[in-house]
Amino acid sequence: MGDTGLILRYNGAAWQAQAGGTTENLRAVSAYSATNVWAVGDGGTILHYNGTAWNPQSSGTTVNLHGVAAYLPEKVWAVGDNGTVLYYDGTVWSQSSPNPVSSNKRRYSKAVGYTTTDYFGVAYVPQRMLYEIQDNDNIEIFKGQIRAFRKWMKARGQQNKPLIISEYGVLMPVLYGFDHNRVKAFMYASFDYMLTATDAGLGYPQDGNRLVQRWAWYSLNDQPWDIATGEGFNGNLFDPETGEITPLGKDYGAYVLTQMGCGTLPGDLNCDCQVGADDMAIVAGLWRAPSGDFVNHPEYDADGDGDITVGDITWVGARWGNTCG
Repeated sequence: MGDTGLILRYNGAAWQAQAGGTTENLRAVSAYSATNVWAVGDGGTILHYNGTAWNPQSSGTTVNLHGVAAYLPEKVWAVGDNGTVLYYDGTVWSQSSPNPVSSNKRRYSKAVGYTTTDYFGVAYVPQRMLYEIQDNDNIEIFKGQIRAFRKWMKARGQQNKPLIISEYGVLMPVLYGFDHNRVKAFMYASFDYMLTATDAGLGYPQDGNRLVQRWAWYSLNDQPWDIATGEGFNGNLFDPETGEITPLGKDYGAYVLTQMGCGTLPGDLNCDCQVGADDMAIVAGLWRAPSGDFVNHPEYDADGDGDITVGDITWVGARWGNTCG
């Protein structure tokens, strides 16, 4: 499928052009069988191939259509601009809901778009959970998935084993609304849940029945989203080019330090609830460290002046002997 009605078919040996009866740009194709193929395109164009010829169909719209999915001869969806969703029941095409899923997200089709008004793809997922782009940071869905997997483990006699989430995060870019604060909020909420969620009937007995034992945020330093290329991901903790910690990476570190008790006792850099020689040694070891090292250890800038110097040693020393108690 292509511009100005281009249709090519591969016969097993070579590609051959076929007449489609339209000069509109064609954008997507879906086949239920060799004799039941659908194509959609600009101007509300819908074509059907019966194994012999392509025939135009009445779509009832003039908007550009970007996606089509044929699950059965009488179950076909097409989506396009302005939130358009069309459904074919085996006889005629008609307008459908812009978001044809029920409240529990179980239904036959799901339109996926780059914006809230223009839809660019459609897929059929029978009796499965169907998620929207904006669900990427839905903490309730996240919690449900953790519990569902623990139930799966228990049903197979694996409850007495730790659950390790090897990687997870918010991959969707700022372009879709996932800015720094939104990603941070999900990261913190997920950490809070995994640290505290317990269930005697599902959790790991050797860990106080907690549901999750270990996890790893994605990503450490994968390529960040690049709007120019459309490649990369959200949520990286370090810049892959410079090695510098990102704002989200600093948030991650701040959360960890809080969990360790750090930050509640000024000068307690090693989080042992007392200020002493170990804390002095930490600062001394990084005194006038190269910026590349310091960037990875901003928590050791005891006096907060943006550099690690003798002033930090003096600042910690003035608090020598203080304890959390």
